[in-house]
Amino acid sequence: MVYGAEDWRLAQCYADLAEAYLNHKSYAAQADYHADNGKAILLNTPPTITTETEKANVYTVLFRLYYTKGRALTSLKKFPEAEQILSKADKFLADLFKMSCVTQDECDEMEIDVSHAKARLYCKQKKQALASSQYDKLLDQMQAHYGKDSMELVPVYQENGQLEQSKGRHANHDKAIEMYLQAHSIAGANYHDDNLVTMDTALSLARAYSQTGREEAEGVAEKYLNECLAICQTCHGSNHKKTVEVMDELARLLIRVDRQEEALSILRSSLPGKCEAYGDYSEQVSDTYKLIASVHLSGGSSEKAVRAYQKCHNIECLVLGKNSKKAKDSERTIEILMASPGLSNKFSLSKTEELKKRPKFNSIVSRSKPMTGT
Repeated sequence: MVYGAEDWRLAQCYADLAEAYLNHKSYAAQADYHADNGKAILLNTPPTITTETEKANVYTVLFRLYYTKGRALTSLKKFPEAEQILSKADKFLADLFKMSCVTQDECDEMEIDVSHAKARLYCKQKKQALASSQYDKLLDQMQAHYGKDSMELVPVYQENGQLEQSKGRHANHDKAIEMYLQAHSIAGANYHDDNLVTMDTALSLARAYSQTGREEAEGVAEKYLNECLAICQTCHGSNHKKTVEVMDELARLLIRVDRQEEALSILRSSLPGKCEAYGDYSEQVSDTYKLIASVHLSGGSSEKAVRAYQKCHNIECLVLGKNSKKAKDSERTIEILMASPGLSNKFSLSKTEELKKRPKFNSIVSRSKPMTGT
């Protein structure tokens, strides 16, 4: 109403709206729609430009529209179109670099934005070599602009580490660990120890060391998991989902290194927190009982294993249904264990199990004498 339907400032409002939908709500389709509306205003009826500043304003809005649309298309898995759109954003950025009224800092930030969008796009496309090269370029740009110890680098180091780990048997674990170490070092330098960012970087490091498959790496992984758990308990308390998630990670590590008793202690102590976070009857609780049972079984404690499997099975039947795959698998395991004479006598059968073991009912009743009329 103020500037008219064809003014560049209306397109700027569409750019703001598209960014808000994508950044704050993750609504990619709406972001794409509003970016198209903004583009239509500027491209279908090009505005009259009289000064370099006006040209810079229009080109900045066009950059933002293409940049946001490219990210939205990446989220919508329209990868070829996203790549084309981000290339167009690059062209507007190249023109902005030539304008004296646009500062170097502004151009650098836009360059970082589009480089990050491309890196994420290549990741989604599974173009791992291109993605790795793009992340290296992005880190160089960010270090030059923000400084080597800036917190802005932490999520990018984390993403680069995840990219390296996603390569499966071709993963360079040492590079992944180096990325996570950089992130953790920066987080530690910028925050005090009991901080959730430091917790996330410590957890990523622990997982990276565990994935190497090297025996000596498990000790380092345990160190970072303990650090992570301490932060979780301080920041979240013992009954938080993140806390029990870390406890599970630590328990599995201890199982791998044959420290079953310590693992069992952690698993048991995690149960109250899981009941609080997820509910007494939840998959998370049943899965914990199943893991406890498997540890008992590997240690030769069949009786304790059966008791844990029974608790697991009862919850699975209530939560998933008795015909679910998990419930049937647990039932089958219990039946195999109960087939042992030493165990079957120690457990009383439920009414359902008693009915299963009864001989089939025969409706034909034999008579010793034929019936005679009265």
